[in-house]
Amino acid sequence: MLENKSYADLLEACAQPGCPVCQLSIRSVRRYLDGILYEGVNDPGIRRAMRKANGLCNEHGWWLLEGLRNNLGVAILHQDILLHLAEALETTSRRQPQRGSQRDLVNCLSTSAECPACAQRRTMEEIVIQSLVEHLDDDELQTALVNAGGLCLLHLRCALERANEPQRSNCLVQVQLRCWSHLTANLSEFIRKHDYRFRDEPFGAEADSARRAIAAVCGERGVR
Repeated sequence: MLENKSYADLLEACAQPGCPVCQLSIRSVRRYLDGILYEGVNDPGIRRAMRKANGLCNEHGWWLLEGLRNNLGVAILHQDILLHLAEALETTSRRQPQRGSQRDLVNCLSTSAECPACAQRRTMEEIVIQSLVEHLDDDELQTALVNAGGLCLLHLRCALERANEPQRSNCLVQVQLRCWSHLTANLSEFIRKHDYRFRDEPFGAEADSARRAIAAVCGERGVR
């Protein structure tokens, strides 16, 4: 059931322009953060995870504030994180001064735990890429990927690492080459129309090619 839903979600994402793995990953993170703010700020498990990671990474911390607009939830969650950090710092600073104590202060504010939102994104990426690889020989998916513009560079590499069978990896390569060929042709037309000799020609499908090129190389905004 989960596999069928993942594939259906993948095809649905391909109906929009841009890397479908980026789109589904971003959507998953936004839903995860929304769930935290509106349902999980007092959840003990979520609080433990947040304290362990010292909160969210820079990108997702600002998403939480600016994208979901629930300042009360942000305040409650971050009060708990800051109280935890203050306790750790105060406890460490009270220890008898000794060699390496400065390093102890630094270490008590450090963490090896992954940002919970980044972990959610990584999990979703793995699910979507696995579904994509398993269905690469489907004509429907190949057509959908071409229409979407293919994968971004990051997720193309991830998919190729998973596509162990030559037939599937070759399908993905051919789809991606078609997408890049179309995009570079759009870029050429966009550049040409900036020449003063052709500046009166109206822009067409190539009008947003610079934005699409950034997304193709760097991934959609917010995915990393």
